[in-house]
Amino acid sequence: MESITVRRFIGVLVACGISMAAYAQGAYWESQVSGGPLGDKVMNQKMFYMPKMAKTIDDESGQVVIIRLDKEMIYTLDPSKKEYSQKTFEEMEKSMKKVNSKMAEMQKKLEKMPPEQRKMMEQMLGDKMMGKNQDAPATVTSGNEKRTISGYSCAKHVVNQSGKEIMTVWATKEIKEFEAMRKDWEQFTRRLMAMSPGGAQSIADAFQKIQGFPIEVDMEQGMKTVVTKFERHTTPAAEFEVPPGYTKVDKGLMDSAQEDREE
Repeated sequence: MESITVRRFIGVLVACGISMAAYAQGAYWESQVSGGPLGDKVMNQKMFYMPKMAKTIDDESGQVVIIRLDKEMIYTLDPSKKEYSQKTFEEMEKSMKKVNSKMAEMQKKLEKMPPEQRKMMEQMLGDKMMGKNQDAPATVTSGNEKRTISGYSCAKHVVNQSGKEIMTVWATKEIKEFEAMRKDWEQFTRRLMAMSPGGAQSIADAFQKIQGFPIEVDMEQGMKTVVTKFERHTTPAAEFEVPPGYTKVDKGLMDSAQEDREE
């Protein structure tokens, strides 16, 4: 079964992908993540964005993730221990290839099991855990349904894959600066989704078809991310660097996610 670590990582990808749609001058906003493996717990996240740079802070764990598109680097920081790890985009992609290879091996083992046992295992693990349908094209259906979320008028967009609804996105066009940053956002989202556990390139393609700034994202596993506060904000470049006095360690967020997959 997918761990909370992996799901949080996916949440970071979504949040950081959304961040690239922000103002060119910089932006700050807060999000609430709930549902899925979190149960009744609500996880608060803070996001800081400047062109080509993003930083997210998990209020619960204190963990900080810095993503540098300009350097093609991701840093994970543990302020409580003053430790950090870093990985290049290329290293992350290689890690995900190993994860996907493990999932393919697991699928072959399942195929040799008796039907009832195989069905039970597949239900426990889920399609995403097994890497099923990860290459299937995703489509977006946009209707006329609207809803006000966090003070913004949002339109509903449903992402489908292999005939299954996998995500609902409520996006607003009231953040006018979105179009100025759209190309940068699309490149960022595509690269990050390609590094997500199980692969999600087709989902990145689908995201590009959604018009407007995503305020709420509802995942098929029941996890929901809602932007609750948004404002223009200029963050100093130093905030997107590893602070002085931190010790570098080898094991980071992606290593933990990969171990969770291999257990």
